[in-house]
Amino acid sequence: MWYYAQGAERIGPVDDEAFRQAVADGVITSDTLVWREGMDDWQPYGVVQGGAPAPAPVAASAPAAGGAMAGCAECGREFPVSDMLQYEGDFVCAG
Repeated sequence: MWYYAQGAERIGPVDDEAFRQAVADGVITSDTLVWREGMDDWQPYGVVQGGAPAPAPVAASAPAAGGAMAGCAECGREFPVSDMLQYEGDFVCAG
């Protein structure tokens, strides 16, 4: 189960699917503080997405192109949405 901060409010617990949907909807961005059991402290989702436990696949951090970033569902690295392909609701890099 995940928790995330929205302003001063703590949201959660939410399951992995609801968490992924919040990421895909742009509610959770790379700057959003997140926490789940096993983590020492709240961390920005962008840090968690880069190596700590995060639900897979990683979906877009914002739905629109033009500077928006997304995590690749395959490698987990972040790229501009305009440089990625969307496949079955997930973004994937050229690699």
